[in-house]
Amino acid sequence: MGEYCFVIGNGSEIDGYVEDITEKLGEDHVDIFDPNKEKSLREFSREFNTVVGLGDLEDYEKDLKDISGDRFVITERKIGGIPSLDYKENIIDTLYKNILNVDEVYRANELMEKIDDYETLGVVIHDSPDPDAISSGLALQYLAEQKDTEVDIMYSGSINHQENKALINSFDLDLKRVEVDKKEEDGSTIYDTVTENGAISLDDYDGIALLDTSFTNTKIMSAYPDKYVDIVIDHHEGWEDLNESLVGFKDIRTERGAVASMMTDYFRTLNIEPGEVIATSMAHGILTDTLDFDPNSREFSTRDLENLAFLYDYIDKSSLEEIKKTTISLQTADILARAINNRQIEGTNIYAYLGKVEDTDAIPQATDYLKKLEGISTSITYGLVEDRIRLSARNSDIKINIGKELERVFENGRSYGDFNCSAGGSSRKGGATIPLEAMGMIGEAIKDGSDLEQYESAIKSTIETMLNKIGAS
Repeated sequence: MGEYCFVIGNGSEIDGYVEDITEKLGEDHVDIFDPNKEKSLREFSREFNTVVGLGDLEDYEKDLKDISGDRFVITERKIGGIPSLDYKENIIDTLYKNILNVDEVYRANELMEKIDDYETLGVVIHDSPDPDAISSGLALQYLAEQKDTEVDIMYSGSINHQENKALINSFDLDLKRVEVDKKEEDGSTIYDTVTENGAISLDDYDGIALLDTSFTNTKIMSAYPDKYVDIVIDHHEGWEDLNESLVGFKDIRTERGAVASMMTDYFRTLNIEPGEVIATSMAHGILTDTLDFDPNSREFSTRDLENLAFLYDYIDKSSLEEIKKTTISLQTADILARAINNRQIEGTNIYAYLGKVEDTDAIPQATDYLKKLEGISTSITYGLVEDRIRLSARNSDIKINIGKELERVFENGRSYGDFNCSAGGSSRKGGATIPLEAMGMIGEAIKDGSDLEQYESAIKSTIETMLNKIGAS
């Protein structure tokens, strides 16, 4: 399928600029519909993602409306339900931006139409959420308020990271912590989902949204393995093999540094001003997930930078400064000390076993800390969190996509593939979750209450044997 199809009617104010805009978009990407040819516009346009209409399009109005259902259509003059070009003095640049941004207009409008279908929306973010997940949930809640849709933001695990606590306390944010209890009854697995106010069920919401998480990164969704999800917004890889029947609206952009930046796109496209709390939270989410735009540690796009600049006019700068300068807890300091003491260096790779970890957020913090050591290109830390091993990785070796390698080794590996392991990420950062069941008799003994200390050397040996397969194919 091609990219841009131009349909030119009579009386266009800018059809004389088509040659210039074609050159800017790339001649190989543009074709112009010729009504004198045998093909109809409907047939001709099937070969293109975007249709641009200039001038009087009365003869084509019905066709344009029909094809706008599955393609992007933008016209010089307003046609019902189709975005119109809004150009000013710099015609070529403005036309170029309008054409490139038309998909964002459709995407934002589709999201708002989806939200408008529900009176209540349950928003699920990943376990032990970070600022990106928290702020993205707040942003969707704010957008939903424009449609009078009530939103609950839900997470499992705990919030221990000092900046996350500061974010929640500074703005008195209301998130629902959900405990997921798993038990076996008559050969069947039964899940109970409970908040501090009693039982809660995703089935009680008109719609469900997943933000900054996949099905495998939240215990809440493990209790609803076949649940249809109405909205998914994420910047991580791993959605390629998702059963399409499980998801409605889906916006996955792996080139983005943060989901909070993607949410900012919606605000900008829909001309909705974020409140001070929302803007400050999203700015913090963008800065945190891009490591303050460190090109050596995290991937991000120029749009992420533009979105931070947009939010800057709305944020509470003093609150953001207070949140970011919070000190680490003694518990986190203890985890960092373990990472240093337990480090194993293999060439430019460094691994560290952290033992039993209560504060899940401390694991990626330890990984980031070790990554700063001289001569290190890949750092990986892992520890036991409840009944599973959590692993975090950072990478600057351009020969390795650490997210795909973790997925290959842990999720698709023969030894681990049958135990619901989840793994993935991007070329620079990744993670994995390995249920204790995957460790065989060792895992069963630990789950049955045996002393963890006597099995720690076996855990380290098993995990690091797998880690040594990274980069080897």
